[in-house]
Amino acid sequence: MKTDSTIVCWGDNYAGQTAPPAGTFTAVSVGWDIVCAVRTDGTIVCWGDNTSFRSAPPSGTFTSISAEAGFACGVKADGSLACWGDGAPASVPAGTFASFSVGYPMMCGLKRDGTVDCFSAGDPMWCDVKSEGTIDCGFPTPGGTFISVSAGVSIACGVKTDGSLACWGALDSTGLPQGTFTSVSVGEGGCACAVKTDGNLSCWDFGAGGGGGGWGGNEGQ
Repeated sequence: MKTDSTIVCWGDNYAGQTAPPAGTFTAVSVGWDIVCAVRTDGTIVCWGDNTSFRSAPPSGTFTSISAEAGFACGVKADGSLACWGDGAPASVPAGTFASFSVGYPMMCGLKRDGTVDCFSAGDPMWCDVKSEGTIDCGFPTPGGTFISVSAGVSIACGVKTDGSLACWGALDSTGLPQGTFTSVSVGEGGCACAVKTDGNLSCWDFGAGGGGGGWGGNEGQ
């Protein structure tokens, strides 16, 4: 997003995803084959592949947006969640959220009280059948309060209110970068980057298969 609040896109345009609409925006999120953005009036617009209405957002006003492969979710002005598209979860957690991050299959929301709530889109391969016969498609949610959260492929990380990093999911979270941070972003390729309070950037990877023992990183301006 440019400093004048317009959007410019580049890369593969097989579904028209690099052709953003005119207008001004407050947020934008790029998924696999769709792009969604929040207009300055709070409405959502999406472009790209519209198979199964994945580019057809609901009406209403939103404060943030997160897109993935085939679906997207947004935080409404009242703090509730809404998801749409052919891969969207059948239900979403209740409560009020400040932001939301769509990964696969894990999704995590930062609630307005600073707590984090993570859940699954419901892919059966990521669900457990409990002894009483119920199905659990959730993910462990970390304790404490956070200021930023980002979900990737079976991995999520957050910045706690004290500025430290925490990660959870399919990995050993030992060996995270030290220091204090303001935000974090987890990529789909097994890497993550976080912005330190001094403005420097620290990036690292989760090792082969997303497991422990493969942490590495570098820092730069």
